[in-house]
Amino acid sequence: MLTVSPQLNITQNFVLNYSQILNLYSSPFTVVPAEPGYAPIFQRAALVFKYGTTPFSNVDDLLSFKTVLSDLTEFYSSNSLNALNILGRSQDLNAQFVPANPYEIPMSSAGNSKLIIKLEGSNPTGGDASASLSISITYGVLRIT
Repeated sequence: MLTVSPQLNITQNFVLNYSQILNLYSSPFTVVPAEPGYAPIFQRAALVFKYGTTPFSNVDDLLSFKTVLSDLTEFYSSNSLNALNILGRSQDLNAQFVPANPYEIPMSSAGNSKLIIKLEGSNPTGGDASASLSISITYGVLRIT
């Protein structure tokens, strides 16, 4: 029998630098690493994008938080980021997000999943070496037994 029990809510803050932003497609950033028997559940995030003087190009408007199961199946945790074209802007941006349905992943296979932020399509190009993306994310942790 599958048992899902809430464990705790956690808020983490981190900053992606220019190099990390340029590689968000080929090397997604792991927000919460996988841990056997546990599933991170995206709750909300606040993003601050500092663009510098030159916007990124080739960003495809698809910056997303995703839950990745142990079989590498990916589920969108926050597709609301897609419409903002965050990395393609030529100005600084502050934005906040909450998911419409944070429990959309199948709990029967959610244990040992991780939470990532990535770009779809391809790595961005251009941009400014002083660009950064600050992220404050709150997520829950569920124990799956």
